[in-house]
Amino acid sequence: MRLGQRPDVFGYHGLVVEITEVAAFKAKAAPKPKPSTNQGEVTAAAFARSAGIRGKGQFLALIEGGYTPATLVLNPTTKRREWRMSRDDIAAFEANYTTPSMLSAETGAHLNTIRAVLQSEGVQPFRPNGLDVGPVYLRNAVEPVVALLKSQEGK
Repeated sequence: MRLGQRPDVFGYHGLVVEITEVAAFKAKAAPKPKPSTNQGEVTAAAFARSAGIRGKGQFLALIEGGYTPATLVLNPTTKRREWRMSRDDIAAFEANYTTPSMLSAETGAHLNTIRAVLQSEGVQPFRPNGLDVGPVYLRNAVEPVVALLKSQEGK
């Protein structure tokens, strides 16, 4: 520390800023979180990412084709239309479909193991009318794979 410097002051040549003032300004200027009007809802895009579907437009094709439920709403902030999914919509998707990421969470198996078992068992991704909707599988088609993965878990 140089002679005449205070430990709680930071400065550049003629400019001196007290750290406590900067902290107070940041706290005052920070945007206040707005209460959500969509309790229990997420955007379809956020749900798709969490389920391991990252291809642009793949999950939206599943929704727009009527294969899984979602609600089209106007985003109050951006004023753009977006698909949102309620807990019931997500539960309906999970009852009918699954993804390798979801299977990994259910079984504890590694994604590469899941992909290899799906391929070796000949389980094909869900392709409604030939449309690529990402790594989405019919739940009833993967049940034997889930049983196989769970039986290998203890080995």
